Formats: sequence, structure tokens, C-alpha cells
Amino acid sequence: MAAGDDPVEEPLGDIDPMLQALADNTPGAIVIKDMDGRFLIANKTFCAWNKTARADIIGKSMHDFLSKE
Repeated sequence: MAAGDDPVEEPLGDIDPMLQALADNTPGAIVIKDMDGRFLIANKTFCAWNKTARADIIGKSMHDFLSKE
């Protein structure tokens, strides 16, 4: 494997549309995170449960959503 070919280093948002479609058509909540805990995929169910748009989830971690109270 050449330098830069590591799949973990793929840029956020460069997810296979087929994988996203599979997640979106599954009734349970599905998320996929990178090695740093940032969301790479969040399906429709997960977004609905959290009342948050996918665009506001991708690239962030759970720490971004936790209250600072």
C-alpha cells in the first residue's frame, strides 16, 4: 500500500454512495465513525432520533453534541 492509500485517511464526505444508501434503508440507527471518533456516516434514522440534519453531524464527534452544562 502506497503512502496516502490508507482508507482511514480518506477525506470526510468521500463515502461510497452505495454504503450510504444501504445505511439509509435500514430501519435501525446506524453511524460509522473514523479512528478519531468523527462521524463519517449517519443514516436517516439516527438523524431523526437526534433531530439533527446529516450535514450538521458529519465530521463532528459526540463531544461536539454534548452540553457544556
